[in-house]
Amino acid sequence: MKILLINIFFVFLFFVIGQTTLSDSLIEKYGINKVEFLKIQALVEYINTMENAVVIRNDIEYTTVEFAKHLKNKFKNFNNLNILSARDFIEKVASYSSNTGKAYLLIEKNKKPAPLEYILLKKLQELELE
Repeated sequence: MKILLINIFFVFLFFVIGQTTLSDSLIEKYGINKVEFLKIQALVEYINTMENAVVIRNDIEYTTVEFAKHLKNKFKNFNNLNILSARDFIEKVASYSSNTGKAYLLIEKNKKPAPLEYILLKKLQELELE
């Protein structure tokens, strides 16, 4: 029953955020499970809609909207990392720069910088409990 509710939740998210999501063709192209793919979409959208926050990538500050676009492109163009789950996406795509190895940092208003990996793993845990 819990798995059914999770599937329904992610299908709902897909329709709500469909205009800014990753392409469904990636599901077939990379053989990723649809539920995991929808979790990835939800994580990217979570970043995209954050207010009063920026992401530091290679010592340069980006808006969350700019960074969400970067993650979508990185996932589309560099999926030679065998990304089969949302956790893989976080660990291999959304945590650090593939060029420099530097961790991505999220800075929310009036908070200290935090590794984006930590923030996204926490959000993934919340999504999986819903």
